Amino acid sequence: MIMKRNLKKTFSLLLLLLFCMGISVSAATAKTPGKVTGLKATSKDNTITLKWNKASNASGYTVYRIDNATGAEKKYRSTTKTSLTITKCTYNAKYTFKVGAYGKNSVKGELSNAASVTPTPAKPTVPKDFSLSSLGNKTATLKWSKSQNCSGYIIESYDASSKTYKTIKTITSSSTKEVTLRNLKADEKYTLRIKSYRKVGGTTLYSDVSNSISFTAVAFSGELASVRSARYKVTVRTPVTVKTSSGTSIKLSKGVSLTVTAKTGKNVTGYLKKGTKITIRRSALSYYGLDSSPKNDYSKATKEMYVNLKGYSSPTNYLIWVSHYKLKVNVFKGSKGKWKLVQTFPCCVGKWSTRTAKGVLRILKSIPYGEYGGPHIYFSVGVANGGSVYDPRGCAFHNQVDSSMSKAVSGGCVRMRLNDLYWLYNHCKVGTTVLSY
Repeated sequence: MIMKRNLKKTFSLLLLLLFCMGISVSAATAKTPGKVTGLKATSKDNTITLKWNKASNASGYTVYRIDNATGAEKKYRSTTKTSLTITKCTYNAKYTFKVGAYGKNSVKGELSNAASVTPTPAKPTVPKDFSLSSLGNKTATLKWSKSQNCSGYIIESYDASSKTYKTIKTITSSSTKEVTLRNLKADEKYTLRIKSYRKVGGTTLYSDVSNSISFTAVAFSGELASVRSARYKVTVRTPVTVKTSSGTSIKLSKGVSLTVTAKTGKNVTGYLKKGTKITIRRSALSYYGLDSSPKNDYSKATKEMYVNLKGYSSPTNYLIWVSHYKLKVNVFKGSKGKWKLVQTFPCCVGKWSTRTAKGVLRILKSIPYGEYGGPHIYFSVGVANGGSVYDPRGCAFHNQVDSSMSKAVSGGCVRMRLNDLYWLYNHCKVGTTVLSY
């Protein structure tokens, strides 16, 4: 029995010895990784990128950040790649790194030489595509493409007397890509340019300036100044105090009639019968109709001047303007800034509760025969009806459903006489711009 116990002990000790020898042999035969070479540190804005050469016998790499004052090495991160990106670094702070390779059984190689970099804020990029979008009554609408790394934009105007550019508008939102300049001097030539700016800490950085654009401001007068969309007819249902555009307060009694520009929102812009512009609580109003004035249409010259000054364009050589106020479908031929009126047709538009879609739209789909007979020419997507660009189900030009014409009575579509509808179908193809205003 004693001999058996001794044999067991001897066998156990032998196994333990062999196990230890195995580890020792394995560790002894593991190859030491080579020294990391070629370490480079670069920065772009507040992001640092480290890159280095592949080391021999390396399974991975450990990146160390070096204390610039003491030289102490502190492990930052491990990776199996030969590069590392570090984000959200502190501007104007010096970063120093070393990299070492590790092999099997965590055998470490010699650290690389140190590489240092100091992240600095990147300048904002120059706003591209700076252009004049449209001209209004002593106004100009400008547009551009969004810049990178910016806090906002500065618009400058050329001053002929000093022969320098001076700031006329500062925009504090980086997402803004359009602005309307107001109170311009009629018949005066303006030369403008734009640049972006970026605020980082207590420093402001500026981009280079954009291309310059020039235009002459115009004053709308007479009939051109009267061009507008239809407004909602309302009555005051409870006495209310309102403010005029000049800042004075007046009290309106119950039953007073006026027109307003919207049917949503807490407050809306309204116009009294004498033309006084006011701001009024929507909850104090009762809506009942859409105002229109179809008898005295705008002149041909006014229509052409309006769409050309507004800078409307179209993918085809036709442009359609549906006037909700004059209850007319105006068709122009040409190109941006050179539109000529070729047809004017009477129409019906949506009533106040189911108003025709508004905005700068386009013909999405045309079918030769639809409900009510004649073509259906869709120009908006009926989201509530499950519509899409390919199957719009929204507002369309279609045949009149009864003898009514030049009224705001439809469920949103634009009703036309059959012959007029066929003309539109045959000339204005899918993609044609539809200004519904």
